[in-house]
Amino acid sequence: MYFCTILQNVLKRSEKELQKMPLFNRSQEPVLPGHLPLPTGPYAVGYQDIMTPGDPTSGVYVRVYYPSIHPVNETINMSELWPVWADDDYLVGFVKFMQIMLEKWPSWAPRGEFMYFDQMKVIAPMMHIGCKQVFKLLNGTVHCPILKGVQISTEKKWPLIVFSHGLGCNRFAYSRICTDLASHGLIVAATEHRDGSSSLSSYYTEDKKKTWIPHRKLSDQDKEYAARNQQLQQRCSEMQRTLDLMINLSSDTTEVLNILEDSDDLSMFEDQIDHSEPVAAGHSFGGATTLLTLHKESR
Repeated sequence: MYFCTILQNVLKRSEKELQKMPLFNRSQEPVLPGHLPLPTGPYAVGYQDIMTPGDPTSGVYVRVYYPSIHPVNETINMSELWPVWADDDYLVGFVKFMQIMLEKWPSWAPRGEFMYFDQMKVIAPMMHIGCKQVFKLLNGTVHCPILKGVQISTEKKWPLIVFSHGLGCNRFAYSRICTDLASHGLIVAATEHRDGSSSLSSYYTEDKKKTWIPHRKLSDQDKEYAARNQQLQQRCSEMQRTLDLMINLSSDTTEVLNILEDSDDLSMFEDQIDHSEPVAAGHSFGGATTLLTLHKESR
C-alpha cells in the first residue's frame, strides 16, 4: 500500500512535468520551479540571511523577511532569486530529528494523537537512508517564493516581528507564515536557534571554520525538564539579540557584520524598521520562548 501511494504521487508529478513541456504547454506564462504558495499581500517579499560573529551564546543567525519595492505579481517573474526551501543538509536534519523523537518520545507530547507511531518506530533507524532522494522524487526541488536581497519598500517604517521556531525546526521552516506577514507590510526576523533544539544549524569559528550544530538527543541520564529549560534560556537570549540586531540595522548598519559569504547590502534597512513596539511571536517551543522573552524583555 505504501509503495502504491508513492507510485501514484510520482505518476501525478510526471503528468505535471509533461504539461510544462513545450509540446503540451502552449501558454506564454513562465515555467516556475516547484514552490510554496505565493504570498497573499500586496508586496513581493524580499529576504536576507544574517549571521553575526561569535559562537551560539553570543552571535545570532536569522532570516529577515520584508516587504520589497516590487508588487506581489512580480514574484513569479523573478523566480531566479527564489531560495531552495531546504538544502540537502537540512533535509537530513529534519529526518534525524524525527528519528530522535521516535526513539525517545517526549513526555509532553500526547502519543495517542499520532497515527502509525509504532510502525514508524520500526523503520526509524533507516529513515535517513536515501531521504534526500525520496523527498525530491515525491516533491521535486521546493523553493520559497521570496526574493534574495531585493530593495526594501521605502513607503514607511515597517513594524517588526521577532519569530521563534518550534522544536526541530529552523529559520525557514515557517516560511509560509513569515512570507505572508511580510507581504502584508511587516518585517519578520526569524531566529534560527542554535541551542540544539533546531533540526540543524551552524556557526563559524574565529578561523572561519563552519561548525554544524545537530539536534540534541537527550540521553537516558538527562533530566528532560532541566535540559529543555537550559535550551529555553538560550533561546530567550537569542530572541533578545535578534531584537538588538534589528535595532542596529535600523539605526546604523555599520554596527552589524554579516559573516555569511553571500551576504547582501544591509544599508537598505537603515531608518526602515519601526522597532518602537516590536512583537514577539513563536510556535510550540517557540511559544514558550516568546513567553519567557516577554517576561524578561521590557522593550
